[in-house]
Amino acid sequence: MKMSFSIDQMDELERAARRHPDAHIRSRALAVRAVVLGHTRRNVAEMFPFSAYSIGQWVRQFQCKGIEAFEIALGRGRISLVDEQEVLSRLRPQFSAVEMGRFYQYLSISLPWARRIFLVMDNWPVHGHQAAWRAIRADERLQVLWRPTYAPWLNPAEKIWKLIRQKLTHMHPYADDKRSLSINIERLLNLSAGDPQVLLKYTGTGKSKLYCS
Repeated sequence: MKMSFSIDQMDELERAARRHPDAHIRSRALAVRAVVLGHTRRNVAEMFPFSAYSIGQWVRQFQCKGIEAFEIALGRGRISLVDEQEVLSRLRPQFSAVEMGRFYQYLSISLPWARRIFLVMDNWPVHGHQAAWRAIRADERLQVLWRPTYAPWLNPAEKIWKLIRQKLTHMHPYADDKRSLSINIERLLNLSAGDPQVLLKYTGTGKSKLYCS
């Protein structure tokens, strides 16, 4: 899909993606912006919780209506899976190197205004696999901070896993219900959509950004 957007339209997308009070409008603006900058709809759909068809529709509608095209009509739609961006997360049954690369791309596209994006990671082989590393090489803003072996206290994201264990997996209440476990983990991660300071306070990161993979 080849689209030509004016400078004013690109500025409008940038403002919406960065500052709009509704999370679902911010996420749609980010997805459309990614397409305009040259990513395919299919590629963007792999990184965002939207279909390639929906993304194409928003691109065309934005040209006619502007940001209004991203609004959900009363009584329609679902709760956005993109939160307030203090926490960006992806739930997958299995995290391959290819999926990790998509997550790196997701971070890159979701933060177009960031001058530097730090990735604090341990030495899990998937983190540094060539299939994933291509996404890091594609964006010079992505800088990896490798964590020493057995030093979980150096990564605030580890405290999120601790919170999940305390709230959801202690004593294995969902041992026979994987679907409910996945739903409740997603709900817990999306606490930031309603009150981002909840997780920021828990992890001790204040106003800092926090990303977990």
